[in-house]
Amino acid sequence: MNNSYNKKQQPRMITSEEMQKTQVLNLEAVEEVARFERRTSKKPAILFAILGMFLISCGTTLSVVQSLSKEQELSQMEKRKNNLVEEKVPVQTKLSCTLTSLNNPDGTDTVFNIQFQFLDGGLNSFIKTFSVIPTAGNPLGPTTVQNYLTAYNDFLNPVNGYQISVVPNETGLVSVVKVDYSLLNVSQLSPKQNDHFSTSLDYQMGTNKQTIYTNLTAQNYVCE
Repeated sequence: MNNSYNKKQQPRMITSEEMQKTQVLNLEAVEEVARFERRTSKKPAILFAILGMFLISCGTTLSVVQSLSKEQELSQMEKRKNNLVEEKVPVQTKLSCTLTSLNNPDGTDTVFNIQFQFLDGGLNSFIKTFSVIPTAGNPLGPTTVQNYLTAYNDFLNPVNGYQISVVPNETGLVSVVKVDYSLLNVSQLSPKQNDHFSTSLDYQMGTNKQTIYTNLTAQNYVCE
């Protein structure tokens, strides 16, 4: 019995061939674990690297877009600025000249005013206003006013760019002539219009302000 028991308890010896197989299996297990660790450890790194490169690319692209947008905006602003400089703004000026005549031989007092408008220094339009009233105490006055009203009927022929009106008041009359040279075709205007200073075209379109001022002040007009 004892001999039998002892034989069973004796450990079996591992051969060198089995030992080599065991070492190979252990080595393979270790390598597998190492490969797993490498795979699991490199993946996040690769993902983060890709994400980082993507963000950098986005940032660079955004920076380029912003830069181009800024350059375009500056270019447009420069163009607008240049256009403002290149576009000449017309300069408008005015001149008002008045001649007052009292105790006229025909028994009237008159006030004649001309409002000139100039565009870039040249005459562009004007308004003539002629007021006639009888001189107090002179019996010729009412007759003269009536003669004026009759005579003005020959002048009431407005055309495009030339408008005329004659309005009687309590004792006298007021005639108004408006001329816009930019609309007026002078050839369509009746020569009759030049028969009286209150309806005539005394200056051509484009006449400069100084010429008109000098001419009228020499005739005792008050100009300002």
